[in-house]
Amino acid sequence: MVLYQKMQFISYSIKIAVLALFLIPAPEIRAESAVLALSETELYQLRITELEKYNGGVIDSVEIDNREIFDTRIEPYNNFIFKTANKLHIRTRKLVIARELLLKKGDVFESELAEEITRNLRNRYVIYDAWIEIEELDSGNLLMRLVTIDEWSFSGGLGISREGNEYSYEIGFLEKNFLGLNQSFSFDYVIQEKDDNYIESSFKDIRFAGQPFRITINYSNNPFSSNQAASLSHPFYNLEQAFSFGIVAAKGKNRNEVFNDNLMIGRSNTADDFLLGFMRYRFGPRKKKVITGLNYTYTFERTNDKEYFSGAPADIDFVNESFPQDSLYHQVDLSLRGSLLDFKTFRKIDGFGYTEDFTLGHTAAIGYGRAFNPNFNDHVYDRALFNYSFGFNIANELFYFSYTRVNKFKGSRDLQRLNIVGVNYYHRGPEFLTVALNADYISDWRPERTENLILGGRSGLRGYPSEFKTGDRLAIFNLEGRLHPEIRIFTAVLGFAVFVDAGRAWKPDELLTTKDFYFSGGVGLRFALDRSSRSRFFRADLAYSEANKLEISIGTGQFFSLNNHSLFLTSR
Repeated sequence: MVLYQKMQFISYSIKIAVLALFLIPAPEIRAESAVLALSETELYQLRITELEKYNGGVIDSVEIDNREIFDTRIEPYNNFIFKTANKLHIRTRKLVIARELLLKKGDVFESELAEEITRNLRNRYVIYDAWIEIEELDSGNLLMRLVTIDEWSFSGGLGISREGNEYSYEIGFLEKNFLGLNQSFSFDYVIQEKDDNYIESSFKDIRFAGQPFRITINYSNNPFSSNQAASLSHPFYNLEQAFSFGIVAAKGKNRNEVFNDNLMIGRSNTADDFLLGFMRYRFGPRKKKVITGLNYTYTFERTNDKEYFSGAPADIDFVNESFPQDSLYHQVDLSLRGSLLDFKTFRKIDGFGYTEDFTLGHTAAIGYGRAFNPNFNDHVYDRALFNYSFGFNIANELFYFSYTRVNKFKGSRDLQRLNIVGVNYYHRGPEFLTVALNADYISDWRPERTENLILGGRSGLRGYPSEFKTGDRLAIFNLEGRLHPEIRIFTAVLGFAVFVDAGRAWKPDELLTTKDFYFSGGVGLRFALDRSSRSRFFRADLAYSEANKLEISIGTGQFFSLNNHSLFLTSR
């Protein structure tokens, strides 16, 4: 069931902002020039083009203009409410923003580096938007001004989520920019409708104590999957960096539930200890990279508390084959990846109005690893990996494809053959409409003929139970029309969606056919607070299906979104 836990769509809680200052009428700011009549995406592309004409100039000085959430110099914002809001919010500090500068006084200006600075800030910091402005001085040199706009970083209170016919309630808080230092703290107490309550908390700092080291600490006693983990790493902070390394230590407990379609026939608990150390080295021009990697993993798993809920001999055998086996092993992995990268910026793809960065291009990767027994005198299995992905855009079309193949084997005996295919397509037509398509196919063959893939409300099929159908192959299709009519109620922005979901799971002995797909469809509401933390907008979908008739799916963020991490090289 580990694969299912990793692939399932995560149902986020909906945080109710403590500050009530959003519940006032949104100011109207009229366009005063023909330039402002351009779409937001066109304005951003125009900004990039303007920077290119300064390439080759010498930077005389650098300024950081770290702005508040609301610009109270604009008349509609020039009142007590918005001024109070800015005072309650601690701005991201200039010294924190300066850590991402890749261009400094005396450097020759490069627009690509300027865009990388702002892209890194938008993706790693609690920044609503960031851009570079250039001013040509009388000497002919350049004044480079880095402009950032903060966004709301604190949320807390009571939340509710619903996926796959199951409600959960959450009380807690999240602060993503503590004292303006870009440190993240969270604490949540989760009340579950059909399981035990639990606590989750975390801390993260991408530049711990101002140094180029990332630290994360996580704690969860979730009865389904608990963990205590800590990591310290030196990640890739920019495209010119050559080395990355780190270590991760974790321990946890997992509940392994075995289903035959929607019927649970077995359950066990697994306790595990985990240690990972990794190193990366890469070389090549900024957008053409070759990266090599070395991983060492220590894993110790123990399975206990086995329960059987069916007395049928076939079910008992099926459950025994599906339970994880006790294991202790060391694994060493080598990898090689090559990428041709392209960076694009859009709006209203997976978000609301903020700038969204996408990494496109081509990436191919191969990997090989061997898991050894505790004494290193024999091996448990070998693991081979292949991945290829690419993304491109033409005008208003954005397309992304990925394929991953993983083989586990020992000698001539196959232990697992895993295939994952993903496709995302977006069409931006008129400014108020985005058409979004997601398609996934997964096959997970194992000699014991287990059914580790679960189709349901948490794995891409709104309107169905969490556990609906099981198999060793799974296909999911999601199609949405995302409507952005720019309707504002106070300072909240409303959006809508119409959608169709389709899915099918195949048993190990079934032929792979296009028949007997399950469908659902419906309408949805999207609700975002202006300049609040990214992706934390409210989503409520009303889905109709043959299984449950009308069903509500509630969460934050889009039900599906573009996953381009296999292309992105400025991470671990």
